[in-house]
Amino acid sequence: MNEPIRSCVICRKRFPKAKLLRFVKDKDGSVHTDVLNRRDGRGAYICSNEGCMDKANKKHGLDKVLSLLGLAMKAGHVASGQTATEAAIKSMNACLVIISTDASDNTRKHFTDMCNYRNIPIVSYSTGEELGHAIGKDIRSNLAVTDEGLSGAILKALEPNK
Repeated sequence: MNEPIRSCVICRKRFPKAKLLRFVKDKDGSVHTDVLNRRDGRGAYICSNEGCMDKANKKHGLDKVLSLLGLAMKAGHVASGQTATEAAIKSMNACLVIISTDASDNTRKHFTDMCNYRNIPIVSYSTGEELGHAIGKDIRSNLAVTDEGLSGAILKALEPNK
């Protein structure tokens, strides 16, 4: 069975659909990552090339961190939810832990202590709803990125004055 081929809307190169990240514009005009390729509406596909991601973020006002999280999820490099995130930290598979800005103080302290003990970077970013939406899940107050390259790109995108 042949896999569908799609084009990146930025560089116009053709890739198998599974290698691209899909974005969908809602009725209110906001653009969201569609990791599971299930959202209604016409989608646009972007490849994982950093130049294409940068251009898409500038041109369409996409949140680069959330876009990178969607890519990491699609590549299988995200552990989300308390149990999976804890397991990734304890096994030292986590390269970066992200806690939502609306996570409880207990959750924040719990993961901060775990990460500090193991020297794993931890950041607070976005709401639980937006984090979950970026990876195609329900609300997520914490998640771990398990790929060094993707976690580095996320940390770079979080740097001020970018």
